[in-house]
Formats: sequence, C-alpha cells, structure tokens
Amino acid sequence: MLLADDVTMWADGGGKVPGAALRPVQGRLNVARFLIGNPDKLRAV
Repeated sequence: MLLADDVTMWADGGGKVPGAALRPVQGRLNVARFLIGNPDKLRAV
C-alpha cells in the first residue's frame, strides 16, 4: 500500500490554486480519490 489507513493530506494553495483542498483530506481512500480526481496536483507532489 502506498498510503496508510490514517493518512491526512494538507494542501496550501495560498488562495491561488483552483481546486486545492480547503480542509485536510483524511483517510486513504479520500486522499487517493482527491489525487486521482485532480491529476494536475500530482505534479507538485
């Protein structure tokens, strides 16, 4: 597995990145869905 069950993803778009998570994304499935649903964000990781 790439992500732990209790993973939390924090994003800081500084108000300039459209689609950035405004709140922490918690849980392996939610983080994976967020990243897969927004492939442009994978470039910054």
